[in-house]
Amino acid sequence: MLDRDIKRLEMVLDGLYDLAIGGTAVGTGLNTHPEFAERAAKKIAELTDFRSGRIRIVCGAFGAR
Repeated sequence: MLDRDIKRLEMVLDGLYDLAIGGTAVGTGLNTHPEFAERAAKKIAELTDFRSGRIRIVCGAFGAR
């Protein structure tokens, strides 16, 4: 059972690096600095164990919900 759960987590792990922060209340990225996503990912990588190349800032992730 644990082996199955580990495999399931490994399958979705890549998607866990997507961060829906766009610099606005709804995460759209509208009216943000052009380098916001890159700078935010770099800062988050500095503050955590995540490598900046793995973090993706997803603007507009809440758009059609």
